Amino acid sequence: MNFGWNLTEAASEIDTAIHEIGHTLGFPHEHQNPNSGIAWDEEAVYHSLAQPPNSWSREVTF
Repeated sequence: MNFGWNLTEAASEIDTAIHEIGHTLGFPHEHQNPNSGIAWDEEAVYHSLAQPPNSWSREVTF
């Protein structure tokens, strides 16, 4: 697994490694759980991510 930066420079980077290894094992983020109960304002998300630095289309954001 290539993280793109050195994980040995700071002790706190172990958290990043564990987090990403979890994704490798198939664990999603909390907000991806359909039972999370998060009420997203989807239009606000689309609007926010359409702005720089992302400048993403609705399709990319979705």
